[in-house]
Formats: sequence, structure tokens, C-alpha cells
Amino acid sequence: MRFIISLLFTVALLAGEWKVYQKMGRRGWEGIIPFYNWYVLCEEMYNNGNKMWFLLIPFYNIYVLICYMIDLAKRFHRSAGFGVGLALVMPVFMCILGFGKDKYLDGSRAVEGSDPISSTLNKVEQMAQGGGRTDSAAEIKKYKELLDSGAITQEEYDEKKKQLLGL
Repeated sequence: MRFIISLLFTVALLAGEWKVYQKMGRRGWEGIIPFYNWYVLCEEMYNNGNKMWFLLIPFYNIYVLICYMIDLAKRFHRSAGFGVGLALVMPVFMCILGFGKDKYLDGSRAVEGSDPISSTLNKVEQMAQGGGRTDSAAEIKKYKELLDSGAITQEEYDEKKKQLLGL
């Protein structure tokens, strides 16, 4: 019986990872190759695949895994709590990400260790301070808070941001 449950969890994890990596714009098989999948994940999220080696340091690897999963959850517009769940019950939460409606955050690579949305807002704030357009930065922050609270959708947020930035 334990074997069957273990087999089901393994199949669920592999299927979920395959779909998640496809949503990230990668090939599905990259998500199911041991060690290489972590290299690809770190390359995609941090633009540095060698960060996967932190997972081999005893005890510290627990902290690193949770951080990586929280960052992955944020890339799919999910909360930090979802990221912790992803670290603790990976097969279930990978399937939720892979087979759900969640979209990967535009597929671009993040600045090392930062949330891509926050990074964009910081750049906008810097531009606004130099160009006297602080109202746009404040508006974008307001819409970001609405997005985080669930009051508006990602598409509405993106559209408003484009309008405010004049894109």
C-alpha cells in the first residue's frame, strides 16, 4: 500500500513539474531530470543556475528550499504561504501550479533575489523621482496593492501599469 501511495506522489510530482516548466517557457522534460531541474529553476529565477548547490548544504538547504519555493510561488502570483506549502507538499502544490490557471510572470529572468514586480516598481520610482512623475509611481503602487489583495486581476494591473508608463 505504501508503495502505491509513494508511486502516486512521484507521478503527481513529475506531471506537475513537467507542466510548471512548460509554463515557464522551458521544455517539460527539464523539470523531471534530478539535479538538472534545480539548475534550470535557479537559472530561470535568479539568472544563476549554480545557486542550486546551496541545496546540498545540510540544514541550510531547508531554508534555501523554502526560499526558492516562495520565489517560485511569487512568480506564479501566489502568496508566500503557498510557497511554504510548495516546499512541504511539493507533489500536490506543483500539480496546482502546473494544471491550474496560474500564469508564469512574463518569462523574463529576475534580478538576483528580487521579486520582478517590486523590481519594476523600484525602477519606475527612480524614473519618477528624476523626471518629476511621482504620481505615476504612487498610482502603480496603489494598483499593486489592489492586485495583492485580489481586488483586481493581473490583466487589469498590467493594463493600468502600461497606461501609467505610457507604453
